[in-house]
Amino acid sequence: MVESRAGVIIRQRGGYMAFIPKPLPPIPGLQYDDSLLTTLSLADRALARLDGNGRLGRLLITLFLCEQEVLHKPLLYLSLYLRRHQNQYYQLLNEIRYDGAWEAWCQFFLQGIKEISDEALTTAQEIISLKENVTGRLFTVGKASLLAFRLADHLFQSPVITVPQVQEALKTNRQTAYDLIHTFEDLGIIIEMTGKKRYKKYLFSEYIKIIEKGCDWEGEIARLN
Repeated sequence: MVESRAGVIIRQRGGYMAFIPKPLPPIPGLQYDDSLLTTLSLADRALARLDGNGRLGRLLITLFLCEQEVLHKPLLYLSLYLRRHQNQYYQLLNEIRYDGAWEAWCQFFLQGIKEISDEALTTAQEIISLKENVTGRLFTVGKASLLAFRLADHLFQSPVITVPQVQEALKTNRQTAYDLIHTFEDLGIIIEMTGKKRYKKYLFSEYIKIIEKGCDWEGEIARLN
């Protein structure tokens, strides 16, 4: 264990080093939400004791804020912001570790919350607009049945579907499920993604394009491997 005025560094199993910061000192003149910052500090210290994986920690911080009712939904994807400003992120962490420079870190972190929150709002608005567009297409061709609306709702929960899955989700027969999928495919709402004649899968591609913005899936997979 190594202790500094900024916190404590503890070796974890597997050779990882976990940094546990000390409680935040009062910073006169800095404008921030005190309850939010205290909650984030508590979450960060708790996670540092458990795991040295930053991505896991940021995910759990978001879920922790939901549990504390600071967030209503887990829409705070801070990893995206930190990747955009990676050099500054590491620099500020080092300044905390060696100089106890919390003010710059708090400003950086809260700016990230603001930016990602604004982007989450834009994403939500795009999803609402897409849902209205899908509904409009169904009305235009006279296919606005109750089952069609239910399938549209289901696509926003499960954007990759098969005929058996639709049959189960809508509690209908196989032919009706097939006909609904065929209608949605004709309208360009979904596309077949396997190229097979059997065991086909269909993708709600317009929705995927919205929610995958800024997500470096290939990069994340490469880092995990």
